[in-house]
Amino acid sequence: MTDSIAQIELSLVIGADGSLIKNGSSREISSTADRQRFLALRRGFDAIVIGGQTARMEPYERTPIPLIILSRSLAKHANPKAVIWQCTPTEAIVRAVKEFGSHILIEGGPRLFRELLPLIQTIHLTITNNSGDSSRIDWREEFRNFTTDSREEHNDEIFLILKRK
Repeated sequence: MTDSIAQIELSLVIGADGSLIKNGSSREISSTADRQRFLALRRGFDAIVIGGQTARMEPYERTPIPLIILSRSLAKHANPKAVIWQCTPTEAIVRAVKEFGSHILIEGGPRLFRELLPLIQTIHLTITNNSGDSSRIDWREEFRNFTTDSREEHNDEIFLILKRK
């Protein structure tokens, strides 16, 4: 599907209870340390891919690299680097690699990352000590085909890098 040299990675933050959102956004699950990490992480990629729901709920007004939004209903976005594509996530990855480069970061929610999981080689996972109000996942089960490459703990938060087995 993608060129063998393409590197597709996922960045995800979850709460201690497995939640992905609180009050409609991941921002309240995240932490200052997590935000610093993912903002620095983005600079090493050619493009970011998110879904339409993420684009509507999260602050993506500025990104250091192109932002690809997958949506059938969104017509415009405040980010000047945003493009809106009406295609499947897999088609978007193939197109993103051709148009922007081989290093693509996925930042969308479970619907998006579950569809793209077979293409993802690396997961940057932050587990904060915050709790959310919905959309819980069992990350160990979700990412059972990945192994821990690195683990760091800071202020009761866990920062993991998982690699495909």
